[in-house]
Amino acid sequence: MRLLQRSLTVVAAIAFTATTGTQAAMADPAWQTIPPKFTWPVQIAGDFDAGSAQNAWIVGGQGAGFIGVFPNVIQFQPKPVLQHWNGSSWTSLKAPGISGEGLVKNVSVGSPSSTWILATDHPENSSLEILARWNGSTWNHFTAPSLGAQADYFEADAQGAWVGHQGSLVLHRYDNTGASTTHTFPAGVWGFESNGSDDAWASGDNFVSHWDGTSWTTQTWPDDPNRNFVLTPVGFHEVWATRSIPGGNEMIRWDGSQWQAVPVPVGVNTWETQKVVKAGGALWVETFRGSEGGPKLLKFNGTAFVETTGFPAADADPENIVATSDGRLYVAGGGDREGWLARLDGTQWTRIADLPYSASKAPLYPIPGTPSLFQAGHAASGAFAAATNAL
Repeated sequence: MRLLQRSLTVVAAIAFTATTGTQAAMADPAWQTIPPKFTWPVQIAGDFDAGSAQNAWIVGGQGAGFIGVFPNVIQFQPKPVLQHWNGSSWTSLKAPGISGEGLVKNVSVGSPSSTWILATDHPENSSLEILARWNGSTWNHFTAPSLGAQADYFEADAQGAWVGHQGSLVLHRYDNTGASTTHTFPAGVWGFESNGSDDAWASGDNFVSHWDGTSWTTQTWPDDPNRNFVLTPVGFHEVWATRSIPGGNEMIRWDGSQWQAVPVPVGVNTWETQKVVKAGGALWVETFRGSEGGPKLLKFNGTAFVETTGFPAADADPENIVATSDGRLYVAGGGDREGWLARLDGTQWTRIADLPYSASKAPLYPIPGTPSLFQAGHAASGAFAAATNAL
């Protein structure tokens, strides 16, 4: 069992220091844009995932739109976008099982030789769902579960992939041959996370379940069971959840044997938790403080969560706090066209780089096994966009 590193020292005040672009470039790898290959407007956002600096994927649709004036309108359905980054260039691939119009909705990298996608022949009224696996050289496609929309849960690992919808009673598990099993739960699944083929968590109304590679172990939530939906596993037998209680909120932790209520500062609304991240041996939670607005950063000190100060919250994007494999914590923010990147150095936030794209349109993605990052999504123009500091 992996446990949190426990520290009894309350985190010190954190200051935010801006640095110039020149200073940031001297200390940190420069960001470079790596634009995907040309796609026709209008582009439809799909998904992005990376297994390494030499194995990243961006998917979606292109060429969607209409001409004319209602009721004389001709609508164009999108054609699929499926592109792979090999560390130096992008390659466009044909979406398996789709001959014309279509959309690639999800992508997940399970290993260097295993990437999974979920695609459809129509973004709204699908008559064909395609689940496919790339083995490094060819695609194999299988019968997909009828989802009708982008999967809320689509997570691959070296042995297969999980597929499911938020609120559904079932999750689907596929192995690398395409064989599938259906896993049924006592209520709708409102939270799911997988850390590998032998470590997955699912939660919903009045239950939380852990998959060990063979079977599910299910417990009921402690107290007030109908309010526990936000679930974040951070270890094989360690999971955190948010719940609403009379007069406030709290975090609860499963340590492998029991649930423990963990207090949070008065007025902090953990029900609006955006991210739970483990970095540098500590657990960090980005959330909001009531009517004051703006994201807040909490740190677990071993017994309770404390609110840090100096977090660059003014224009930070609440979805863009990430940890890299070397244990460092980053946050991105900015406006509608460009962004910035800050890093926590000890007790001080340092702005280390300007990002080429808006953090809200092109989120951050840690590159597994490295201290580097991707930024991927859309540019201000709407075109697919990507950048990295790994080159």
